[in-house]
Amino acid sequence: MNLKITSAVVILTIGLSLTACSNNEDTGVSIESVEPAELQEYQETFIGSNGDVSGILSNLPGNTMQKEYSVADQNLTVSYDTGQLESQPDDGWYNNENGVKETFYHNSLYIAALIDNVEKIEFSLVNEQTEYTWMISKTELEYFLETDLSEEIKNEQAWKNYINEQLNTKNIESIYDEFPLEIQ
Repeated sequence: MNLKITSAVVILTIGLSLTACSNNEDTGVSIESVEPAELQEYQETFIGSNGDVSGILSNLPGNTMQKEYSVADQNLTVSYDTGQLESQPDDGWYNNENGVKETFYHNSLYIAALIDNVEKIEFSLVNEQTEYTWMISKTELEYFLETDLSEEIKNEQAWKNYINEQLNTKNIESIYDEFPLEIQ
């Protein structure tokens, strides 16, 4: 009897492992899954602290398709390429303009809040049909939002509420009216 139970558990474990390994879809971070508590250790990061910058980016949406990032003169450029994914579901955020806008804006809020000396943030994304580029300075972003993002992020619950408020459609439209997304 014990041998049958043990055999069943082993077979079930192997089956689950094979199923998990065969899933080729984007299993990266989503906006909904970002946990501010996991990013607390990166508060007051500086451009030049590449391990911390990399840690921040690995905890933000797009982490599985990040082609590269570069830092120069307090500027951060992040390049995403959907070719980095093994498969691309049609409903992925990277396959529609609104999803790209929401993700770039979300990530810029976190980067501006966590990296003290970042001056300019630039994102680019290449998917099968389109290339998107967006650039904003931390000063422009904070002036537009009328807040100091590095202070906002210090209270975890208030930050979650702030992010949710900023990601409503009206606020996303407002930021892109002022700082347009380039589409090629």
